[in-house]
Amino acid sequence: MSKLRIYCKCGCREKVKPGNIYSKSWHSRIGKPAWNKKNKISILCLCGCNEYTKSGNKYIHGHNQKNKTSWNKGIPLSEATKSKMKKTIRFKGGLKRTKKYRENLSIRMMGEGNPNYGKPSPMRGKKQKKESIEKMIRSLKRTFVERGPENHPMWKGGISNEPYCDAWADKEYKEDIKERDNYKCQNEDCWETSVRLCIHHIDYDKLNCNPYNLITICNSCNARANENRDYWEKYYKNLIKERSKCA
Repeated sequence: MSKLRIYCKCGCREKVKPGNIYSKSWHSRIGKPAWNKKNKISILCLCGCNEYTKSGNKYIHGHNQKNKTSWNKGIPLSEATKSKMKKTIRFKGGLKRTKKYRENLSIRMMGEGNPNYGKPSPMRGKKQKKESIEKMIRSLKRTFVERGPENHPMWKGGISNEPYCDAWADKEYKEDIKERDNYKCQNEDCWETSVRLCIHHIDYDKLNCNPYNLITICNSCNARANENRDYWEKYYKNLIKERSKCA
């Protein structure tokens, strides 16, 4: 009759249950190269780059696909497949959500529906050292000096410092424009992420405060109009023309 083992076979000197060899299942892996974290045994990457892998890995991350070609390389796609791919890649050019979808999403993410509900902020209570703050300030100043305002993608030649026309200081005049537009953002593609309204110069000339050059839009649409100005200028000019025809 064989003797019953009392202590774990791995050598940890822990007692085992009757009929077992190891005290815990993972103790059977102790001492094997792939699981020996203390020795950290590394092997040469099997791709042939002559570099060592991490403990227990056969390849360096990304090397297992070296010198391998995709299975569908060179296979032409049918027109039906191409049309299906165009329909599935809806995010290309911007996926527009309906107002109802955005409202339902907002309701779902409220309260306990929010994944961060009840979780403290990871930055709460953390105080940065004075040295790290000074380093960040120095790096930002250095970046601005090296790049300069002229190299910034949003630089328009310093037009933000140009003065407005005299009528721009008249609050009643601005209210008349908003009243004309029914206190509503006139952009038909408005994302409705902002409630605050503002007056936008269609031709981007601050000195041109003609009523036909002013239109009411929300802050979000006003920010969008800073990019691709030629498109938005034509868009809002067409809106004013259509409105004048209807009138």
